[in-house]
Amino acid sequence: MKKITTVCFLLVNVFAFAGKGGDDFSKFEKIFYKSGSIELGEATVSIENAVATDVFIKFKMVVKNNTGEYLLVKPGEIAVVIDGKEYNAIEKDMIIDPNDIASKVVDIKGSQFRVQQVIVKLNGFSKVETSKAPIVAPNFKLPVSQNTFEAGAFTLDQLSTEKQTDVVSVKFNVTYYGSNIGIVSPTLAALKFPNGSEFANMKTRSKSILLEKGETDGFRLTWHDMPKSNGDAQFANLEILWRETFKEGKLVPITAKSYTMEWDPGLTKGKK
Repeated sequence: MKKITTVCFLLVNVFAFAGKGGDDFSKFEKIFYKSGSIELGEATVSIENAVATDVFIKFKMVVKNNTGEYLLVKPGEIAVVIDGKEYNAIEKDMIIDPNDIASKVVDIKGSQFRVQQVIVKLNGFSKVETSKAPIVAPNFKLPVSQNTFEAGAFTLDQLSTEKQTDVVSVKFNVTYYGSNIGIVSPTLAALKFPNGSEFANMKTRSKSILLEKGETDGFRLTWHDMPKSNGDAQFANLEILWRETFKEGKLVPITAKSYTMEWDPGLTKGKK
């Protein structure tokens, strides 16, 4: 599972039903549905651009995080049940940062999917309750003196380093071995010069990374155009300060609700 993104989050089950609706309905090869939304409390879920044919049901799912915590959603567990048979999507997890919005196109393959009404049962949404205290990580020295180090339940491997007069860039892989959820926020790392000057990371993944036990992801830290008064970065002994980059969290399930997608005759006819 990856960030950050972030798509942790989520069990979604979709049940489809209803008949063909007569000749006026059955003559359409593609059936389009009305857009709408539903409140889950911690999240607002919108279903947009929903369409079905005999062999697939597809829609855009937009998730708005209404909390100050991360949300984890697993679109890959979305299922459509037709005549008692379950069909699953193959989608990556979603990670939604605090008070942010993310979307995912859910595409489910099967047969005889053209129905007038689809019930979307939104199970498996989870909130990630983040620990208050960050995990202490040792400063990473440049030039590199050690390629691999540990920070709590995280193991980091330095993959490559660029160290020039006005550019410093380091790429890492991070693996989480804990029993909860590992949270990595590369934007919080800083670079420290010998004179004590510190600079915020300038180029990295803007989203946090959420990892379950045994999962690995990568990120790059980059600094450039530092004032020359701090010295030549190529020859200086620098340090990466991790600060609150590494934390852990626990999954708290969000109560499920159901949403019904309704056939939109006008839109369907207009798309023909």
